[in-house]
Amino acid sequence: MSGVSALRVTSLKGETEKALAAYEQELSTARGEAHAMSREQREALAREVDAEHGRVEAQVKAKLADAEQRITAMKTRALAQVNAIAIETADAIVEKLVGPDTGGEKIRGSLQRAAGE
Repeated sequence: MSGVSALRVTSLKGETEKALAAYEQELSTARGEAHAMSREQREALAREVDAEHGRVEAQVKAKLADAEQRITAMKTRALAQVNAIAIETADAIVEKLVGPDTGGEKIRGSLQRAAGE
C-alpha cells in the first residue's frame, strides 16, 4: 500500500504544481490587465484634464480681454476729464491774468493740440 500511496502522493503533487502554475499564470494575466486598465484610465483622465484646461484657459483669456477693454475705456474717459479740467484751469488762469474775453476757444485748441503731440 505504501507503493500506491507514494504514487498517489506523486500524482497529487503533480496536480498541485499544475494548479499552482495555472494560478500564477492567471494572476500574472490579471495583473497585466489591471495595469492596462489603469493606464487607459490615466490616459482618459489626462485627456479630460487637458480639455478642461483648454476650456478654462479660453474663459480666462476672454475675461482678460474684456477687462483690458474696460480699463482702456476708463483710461480714455479719465484722460478726457483731465483734458477738460486742464482747459478750464488754463482758461481761468488766463482770465485772471489778462481779463475776460481772452479767447477761451484759442486756449482750448492750443491745449488740445499740445495733448495730441
